[in-house]
Amino acid sequence: MKKAVLFLLVFFALPAPAVFAGFGITPPYVKNESLTRNSHYEQKIILVRGDPIEDLKAEILIDVPNAYKWFSVDRGAQFILPKGEQQVPIIVSVNVPDSAEFGRYKGNIRITTTSLAPPSSGSVMIALGAQVDVDLNIIDKKIFDFKIRRISISDLNEGHWFWWMYFPGKIKFAMQLENTGNISITPSDVVFAIYDVTGNTLLETVHKLNAIQEVKPFETKEVIAELPTRLPVGSYRIKYAIYKEGGVAQEGELGLSVLPYGTLASDAGYGFTGLSARDKAIILSSGTLVIVGILYAFVHLYRRRKKKQ
Repeated sequence: MKKAVLFLLVFFALPAPAVFAGFGITPPYVKNESLTRNSHYEQKIILVRGDPIEDLKAEILIDVPNAYKWFSVDRGAQFILPKGEQQVPIIVSVNVPDSAEFGRYKGNIRITTTSLAPPSSGSVMIALGAQVDVDLNIIDKKIFDFKIRRISISDLNEGHWFWWMYFPGKIKFAMQLENTGNISITPSDVVFAIYDVTGNTLLETVHKLNAIQEVKPFETKEVIAELPTRLPVGSYRIKYAIYKEGGVAQEGELGLSVLPYGTLASDAGYGFTGLSARDKAIILSSGTLVIVGILYAFVHLYRRRKKKQ
């Protein structure tokens, strides 16, 4: 892990020798090569002290020509580094305005720390600091891309019958996505080919049914794809494919366990969205007939009252 350390010594008096713990930051930069207008970007920087024996006041100065107004720090321009805490994180945010000119912006963010206690007579006041290098490139191009950092799949209840309708089981497929582009992204599709436990016999192919939550530019977030299955209780092998614009983002294999209905209280399964097209059509047409019947009854009742008047 890289650390940048810059010691700034300010002498207020001629003292006897003194030893002070170091101060550093990691990472020592805020860099991005693919920002565009209206982009939002965040960089977490950890301030590190070797021996946090007292509270220190930290001050931040942003020096990025023609772009310093884009920057903000979650803790503000001045804040306290508490005694006893060796690591204090800050979040540097960059909000590129719609009027930004395309091109590269370089500069730095200087962080200095000083003691809150006034110096005693004949002592040394030492200010420790570090510098964060800034290098941003604002481009006239939208980039749609993401990386899949982690995936997981949960056990589920099997589907069940209600009257003539079959409600399938709901597979929940979790994906941790890192948006490496500069616009919001979401997978265009997730497809499961479900095989028997040996992986030799294809039993079912299903697509995600839900609208997967979007991930903002440069953000890493876990999102869920929901897929239906009509398979009975048992163990299965899944060959999955996650799609993005332009092709497949990732393929792989996972195991899947379908449990007896009602085993997992937290698994509610599918409602209307999981029904077959036939069952949906029956429900919708039945609902339409009910509404028409109610309207007809009201009209008929209204006419009867008019005649009596």
